[in-house]
Amino acid sequence: MYFSINAYKYLLGFDNTYRLCKDGIWITLEKFTSFDDTRDMLFKSYEDAKFWLDSTGRVIINGVETSTIPKVEGKLFDDGYSFEIVAHRTTKPKNPVITRQQLKNVLINGDDNVSNSLVIDYEGMPKLIQLVNRTPSAIEVYPVRFETFAAGNGYVGSISDLNHLETTYQALLEAWALHITTGRSFYRDCVSGENTEEELIDEIESEISSLA
Repeated sequence: MYFSINAYKYLLGFDNTYRLCKDGIWITLEKFTSFDDTRDMLFKSYEDAKFWLDSTGRVIINGVETSTIPKVEGKLFDDGYSFEIVAHRTTKPKNPVITRQQLKNVLINGDDNVSNSLVIDYEGMPKLIQLVNRTPSAIEVYPVRFETFAAGNGYVGSISDLNHLETTYQALLEAWALHITTGRSFYRDCVSGENTEEELIDEIESEISSLA
């Protein structure tokens, strides 16, 4: 798997999308999900790409100098660029489709005494990340992140009735399907309901079948 860096206008995102190349130039993309290993600057991990953004500071895109540091949330009127790290898969994830039982096992084994962030990693495995001395927004290395389970509310743990299991599973499938087809990362706090569980699984399996 490789990771590339894309940039686009922060406000509404209607501007062209640009890709960082090996020579430091940003070129316009027609299809941001594709990559060219002879042209694009590719990273071996999300962390490596994030380090590049954090340590670079300033870049020039389409003749405009802009900061690679994340913008302040809620700042609507900003004509600079936002940056997105996109995954490009060359092999199948170890766990192509999360199962309901896998999710149930993760939730039952959670600790309700602390807040937890439910995620899916790049290999397709669901995990609970304990939020101790960090905020949910700091959990960014995962392609799928679900709404935080606040401590003491019975969302996880051995005595939880898991009455949210079905909707949580559907939401995770929706986000994982979007990630698999685009390489982008997604946050979910609800179900869109645009596709059935069977349709989502078929879409995921069809996309993954094209990988080596």
